[in-house]
Amino acid sequence: MGTVIKGNPVSSGIEMGKAFLFHSPKNYFLKEHIDQNQVKMEEDRFQNAVRKSKSQLKKISSDLEKKLGKEAALIIEAQYMLLDDRSLIDSIGQVIRQELVKTEWAIKEIEKKYVQLFSSIPDLAFQEKRNDISDILNRIITNLKSSRNQLGTEEETLILIANDIPPSIIATLISQKKILGLVLNNGCDTSH
Repeated sequence: MGTVIKGNPVSSGIEMGKAFLFHSPKNYFLKEHIDQNQVKMEEDRFQNAVRKSKSQLKKISSDLEKKLGKEAALIIEAQYMLLDDRSLIDSIGQVIRQELVKTEWAIKEIEKKYVQLFSSIPDLAFQEKRNDISDILNRIITNLKSSRNQLGTEEETLILIANDIPPSIIATLISQKKILGLVLNNGCDTSH
């Protein structure tokens, strides 16, 4: 027998399986400046990453709906709608143009503003929205790179252990039937 860990369950039942310790990658970027003639290329790069992110989220939402129903897919649909939020998308483009910086830096600057805004609201449900913002913006950053790392390429199902984990990663693993259980160090009743 292995180690027994006790916590506050969100759902009933017991699962046994191989544990996988998930470390959410933290992206740190230098403030890289671009020339004025590179702005269009940087904005195109950003828009391509947004389109790719939308496509990924649409597939995750569809797969999740097939597996768990429409209500479960709503979390991912909400993230998809964030990508249609002109104020969010336009504010990133504005940072690129005004500060003449690479997209990654612009995204992180806007993420900081949204996280501060949602963290200042006393309602816990609103505070949880900062995770959705960070999740979607980090997806865009990942899609700015040429390849995307996939978690859990193994065929076996896992019990995922993490401090915290973005909703879209959980949704992907559930839709791919790769997760038996989830153990989180952080979270609350309003967490996804």
